[in-house]
Amino acid sequence: MKSTITSLLTVVIFACSAAAQSPQFTEPWKHPNIALAIDPYERNEIDWEKLATDKRVVAIIHRATIGDRADRKYTERRDEAKQRGYKWGAYHFGRPGDPIKQADFFLRTVKPAADELIALDLESMDEGKDMSLEEARVFIKRIKETTGRYPLIYANNEVAKAISFRVVRVAADERIEQVRHEPERHLAITVKEERYVSGATKFPPLLSPLQRSSDGTR
Repeated sequence: MKSTITSLLTVVIFACSAAAQSPQFTEPWKHPNIALAIDPYERNEIDWEKLATDKRVVAIIHRATIGDRADRKYTERRDEAKQRGYKWGAYHFGRPGDPIKQADFFLRTVKPAADELIALDLESMDEGKDMSLEEARVFIKRIKETTGRYPLIYANNEVAKAISFRVVRVAADERIEQVRHEPERHLAITVKEERYVSGATKFPPLLSPLQRSSDGTR
């Protein structure tokens, strides 16, 4: 299960990284042919009539829960948005504390339909005020076990890079454990120890297993 989760996170990270470098993602609201989604919460006002005049806005991803509290505007805005034909999504703002309770509370609040996106918002790496990566892993696992779906990871650049580094470390641990059980299939394991810095480091830290070929060479 951990391998599947980390693989998913890797896809999300690198897909977002590649997209972010494309010109159309620099200031997408200035491009007339790019579909937009907004991500409000209870303290943001929504002028539905004015919003309807911008045909690029096709989806809304709304905060549904934060820690153990529901967003006061979530339900009424979901109903209004879907009635108006917008695609809908809900996210949980992760806080420190029991991630299983948070996941269950999120699902009870949202009751996600099959066509509704679900996401986990990881706001920062400050474990004193926001959900840690280990708590996030438990939250994601709980959502998957309960719904059969993985939630989207909704994160900023700081968190995305931290997840990327954690994914590589987990992958390394799993591969090393595989080598212990199947030593005849592997000659060596090398892990680059450099820290990945966007724009400075050419490649992120990576695992490079060396495998024996059929003729015994590398």
